[in-house]
Amino acid sequence: MSGKRIAVSLLALFLAWAVAALVVDLPILPTPWAVIHTFVLDLPHEFGWHILMSVGRIVTS
Repeated sequence: MSGKRIAVSLLALFLAWAVAALVVDLPILPTPWAVIHTFVLDLPHEFGWHILMSVGRIVTS
C-alpha cells in the first residue's frame, strides 16, 4: 500500500469518526480531536508511565 493511499484511508476514517461522533452526540463516542487532546494531555503523566512500564516489560522478556 502506498503512503498516499494510507493517508487518504486515515483521513476517511477520521472524517467518518468525526461525523458519527457529531451525529450521535453522546459521551460514549467522543470526537477525534477530543481524544487527541486528552491523549496529549495525559501522555506526560499517568499514560506515559503506563507506556514506559509496558515497553520495559517487553524489553526484559
